[in-house]
Amino acid sequence: MESLYFLLGTCMFIFIFYFLYEVVRLRKEVNTLNGIVNHLLKDNSEEKQ
Repeated sequence: MESLYFLLGTCMFIFIFYFLYEVVRLRKEVNTLNGIVNHLLKDNSEEKQ
């Protein structure tokens, strides 16, 4: 029974580590896309004036 808890704990640790890695990667990607969109909107608004 103790080995079952160890296996479950190990799997949960790997899952949490992978989840945090994906969240950080997604936030970086969103920030990059947000910067690109802001740059394009700024260029578009300057062309109209």
